[in-house]
Formats: sequence, structure tokens, C-alpha cells
Amino acid sequence: MKLSERILSCLRARTDSYFSGNELADELNVSRSAIWKAVEKLRADGYEIDAITNNGYRLLGEPDRLSVSAILAELPGPIRADYNVVVLESIDSTNDGLRRRAEEAAPEGTVLLAETQTRGRGRLNRSFYSPRQSGIYMSLLLRPTIDPRQSLLITTAAAVAVAEALETCCGGETKIKWVNDIFMNGKKVSGILTEASLNLESGRLDYAVLGVGINLTEPEGGWPDELKEIAGSALARKTGLQGLRSRIAGTFLARFRTYYDDLPAKAYLAAYRERSLLIGKRILTDDGRTQRPATALAIDDDFRLIVRYDDSAGNETAALSTGEVSIRLPSDESRTGTESPDNP
Repeated sequence: MKLSERILSCLRARTDSYFSGNELADELNVSRSAIWKAVEKLRADGYEIDAITNNGYRLLGEPDRLSVSAILAELPGPIRADYNVVVLESIDSTNDGLRRRAEEAAPEGTVLLAETQTRGRGRLNRSFYSPRQSGIYMSLLLRPTIDPRQSLLITTAAAVAVAEALETCCGGETKIKWVNDIFMNGKKVSGILTEASLNLESGRLDYAVLGVGINLTEPEGGWPDELKEIAGSALARKTGLQGLRSRIAGTFLARFRTYYDDLPAKAYLAAYRERSLLIGKRILTDDGRTQRPATALAIDDDFRLIVRYDDSAGNETAALSTGEVSIRLPSDESRTGTESPDNP
């Protein structure tokens, strides 16, 4: 962990008073000169740090930009070295960019974030609206050892991790619309897109790229007309957000890591079920050819959605897997399940 990241952690822990240079030097086992140089680097990165002779340093504000130091500061010390976080001003798509790096042998734990995407995309190659500095657009490179048939575990673990990060950093209640959408206040605020490369000879995954898009605030000028009834933001306010996007990104990485280290244990299954948006509701299933009305009954131990078709005299039930269908709540009952054309 870099010295600047360690200093940032110390200053965050004491925002109501000053941390003397001697204290920081003793705490981090470095010289006062090294402390000064690292503080100057943080200032150059946009951190507002007050410095008073004989008093020391105090963190007054954080940049409203994604910061590698701030993201890593949210991760437990033992795992920080496992991540290579890269922040770009702009990119076509963080998933596409990370897939290119994966093909060039980038290691697991490479994280790519951008302030904006010019060709962001979600499921079924839908466009993902990515306005500058109002959201989090990130992708994480994984090289999992699980059976490819268990890939759904990556997406569902990420859904819970996103929900927990938003609840921790923003407050409020989240819901998960099976299988990969996060809702707050009845609107979609986040989507997840997991893509993988399969080695046909070994039958194993070469790598997986986990993409996460989060709408933190409403973009300047509002949402495009086609998204106004669908897209939402995790926060209504637009002030006092300095450093919040970095904290959410880091918190997500930390939460996801706890699940990813033992995916087959499905330690997050109960949390996923508790946040289900669909259970007990009437829905429509759509396999691309026909739509059928149904009732969502449960999520089974393999994260399949158990439904009972309402158009079947025999009360036909089915266990739906991701990729088989899209789920939409009937528009006359609720709009909160409508699938956005712009989100993963």
C-alpha cells in the first residue's frame, strides 16, 4: 500500500482534529519529510488538506473525481496488493477495455474505471448511458476456477455487493430485480454485465470481466426522454459528494471479494433473496418469441427464478435461468421491473 493511501486512511479516521506530522511519521514508520511529500501528492490529486504549523494535517475535503488512492483505502490491508486500479478520463467501454487487457495477460484483480464511456453497453448489447462524473462505470477482471456452469454466481454475488455498497455509503433500501439489476425508490440505479472467455479445449474459463454501472446522481440536464420513466439515481442531492464515488467503488470491491473467495458456498444467498423485487409479484416472461404471464414464487439455491405460469390450467411451474428470459412487471401493476434499454 502506498504511503499516500496510508496517510489518507489516518486522516479519514480523524476528520474533526489535526494529525501532527510526528504522529503520522511514528504511526507509519517513515520520516516527516516523506509525510510532507505524500501529503503534497494527495493535494495534487484534489484532496483538500489543511496544514498548520505545530498542529499538523487535517482532511477537509475529497475530490469529486475517481481516485485510485481513495478506492484502495476502502479495501482491507491484506488484499490491497491484489488489485491494480486504473482510472481513465474516458473510454469506449470499461468492459471492452478490460477484455483487451485480459487478452494481453493482465492479472486477476485489474480494475478499470472511467469518468465517462462513449460506447458503454449492457445486456444484449444495449447502450448504457454514461454521463460524466454522475455515475460509476467500472469493470473487474477475474480468472475464476469455478465450473463455467456456475458463472451465474459471479453476477449474483456482484448484485449483493453493489446493494450493500449503496446501502452503506448512501443509505436507503435496495432491491434486486432478478438477475442483475439494482433498484432504489422504484427505479433502476445499477446494472451488472458479466462476460467471459471460455477455453474450448479445457472447458474452463480463461477469464471473466465483471462490469458494474451505477447511477449515483441525476445527470446535468436530466435523463434522456427514453429513460425518464426507467432510470433513477441512488442520491437525490448533488452536493457534498466529494469522494463518494470512490468510496462506493472501494466498498463494492471489498464486499465482492468476501463472496468471490468462496463462491460455491453462496454465503450471500439469503441477502439476495431478502432484497428480491419480484417474489410474490405477477410478471411476464419473455424468451424473445413469446410472452407469458406468471407469478414469481421463489429463488432457488442455484439462483434460478421459480415461477408459476398463470396461463396454464395445470399450474405449470418452471425454474428460469439467466439468459433464458427477460422479466418485466406488467405495466398496469408496477413499472419498477421494466427493463431499461440502456442498462446492463
